[in-house]
Amino acid sequence: MRKIFSKEFYEDLENKGLRYCPNCEIVKDEKMFRVSFCIECSNAVDRNKYALIKEKRAEKYKKKRNADDYFVYKFVDDNNQIIYIGKTIRLLARMVQHFQTDSHLTDECYDNVKYVFYSLLKTNAEMDIYEIYLIDKYRPQYNQKSVYEQDEMSSIVLPELVWKEYHHESLDLKGKRTLPDKKTAAGLKTSERWLIPWETV
Repeated sequence: MRKIFSKEFYEDLENKGLRYCPNCEIVKDEKMFRVSFCIECSNAVDRNKYALIKEKRAEKYKKKRNADDYFVYKFVDDNNQIIYIGKTIRLLARMVQHFQTDSHLTDECYDNVKYVFYSLLKTNAEMDIYEIYLIDKYRPQYNQKSVYEQDEMSSIVLPELVWKEYHHESLDLKGKRTLPDKKTAAGLKTSERWLIPWETV
C-alpha cells in the first residue's frame, strides 16, 4: 500500500534538496530523480515496459506465423479452361514469382492466363491433397503429370472449393513480367488483407 505523507513533509524535503521515491520508498537527492521516480526505479520501469512490449510483439509474430494461410490456385485462359494449378502458403509472393520473376513455367503459359483464382484451406495436408486432386481431375496443360493414375483417383470425390478471383495492383496478367521491388518480393505471409483491388488494363 502506498504511503501518504503530509504536505509539510514534502515541503521539508524540497527545502533540503531531497525527494521521496514512491516506488522504492527511499528519500534521495533530487538530482537522482527522473520525473516521479528516482533514476534507478525509472530505469527498472523502462526495462519492464520494454520487456512487455517485446513479449507482445513476439506473441503477435507467433500468431501471424501460425496463421492458417494455405492456398491452392488456378490459372484460367480465355476459354475458361484451367491451364495450371498450384499451391502456396504465401499467395502474394507466389504470384510475384510467377508474373514478375523467372519461373519454371513457360512464357506461353503466362501469355494465356486470363484469370487467377484462389481458395483458402485450413491445413497444409488439405492443401496438398486438393492440389493433387485438382491436377488429376482437370489435367491442366502446364502441370506435370500427377504421380497418381487417373483411374485410381476417379473414385475420390472431394467437396467443391470456394474460389475467389485474385487481383493485385502490383501484378499484370497480360504477360508483362518485370522485376518486383524488394518489399513486394519479400515473401510476406498473405491473407485477405493483402488482396488489393486492381483494375485490369
